Amino acid sequence: MPKYVPLIILAVAALGVGIFLLVRAAERRRREAWAQAAASLGFAFATEAPTFLAELAGFKVFSRGHSQKVRNLASGDSWEGTVHLADFRYVTGGGKSRATHDQTVCVLRLPGLALPHFYLRREVPVLDAIGEMLGGQDLDFPEDAAFSRTFVLQGEETDAVRALFDPVVRERLRGFADPRLHAEGRGDTVVVHRGRPIRPDSARELLEATAAIAALLRERAAAR
Repeated sequence: MPKYVPLIILAVAALGVGIFLLVRAAERRRREAWAQAAASLGFAFATEAPTFLAELAGFKVFSRGHSQKVRNLASGDSWEGTVHLADFRYVTGGGKSRATHDQTVCVLRLPGLALPHFYLRREVPVLDAIGEMLGGQDLDFPEDAAFSRTFVLQGEETDAVRALFDPVVRERLRGFADPRLHAEGRGDTVVVHRGRPIRPDSARELLEATAAIAALLRERAAAR
């Protein structure tokens, strides 16, 4: 064995340990920042949430991939309901094609809310056009081409979802400026995320966006 081989092995091992320590340090800093954000909101904080996903079975956002995990859970009462903010991670693929996906989710439960299951996100023109040709669902509104061009809307009970997304709902949702916003509703619960982790000190912005969507849907559901 050449003399330099053990040195290479040691260097690779040291690099691996260094990366591991950097990741752990970043996770610790994020955990501490989330604890501070939770305190500023008057929420309780937990580093792990082993039963959280079981309580949200049936939501599309939490059924993706495998090895799902929730961390940094901030929970409290706000906007007449119960709020949870958390970091959610899932994995797709395996081996060389394995990919890890992280995003921060806001879950708001409002008593009395009764939503049909829907999923809404901004449309990605070329990719979604291909997806629709391959059988992907997108509920369009012929009378509202602007909304149909802007969003992908999916739902199990299509008639109920179309009724919920009346002209008022569609007009107000077009006013949300964040193109990464994803929203999902089912029963008394609304889940909103931006498809990525957020800074803990911006948690209130995500909470306010979620509350605005939930309040809009509750108002229109009550008006029907």
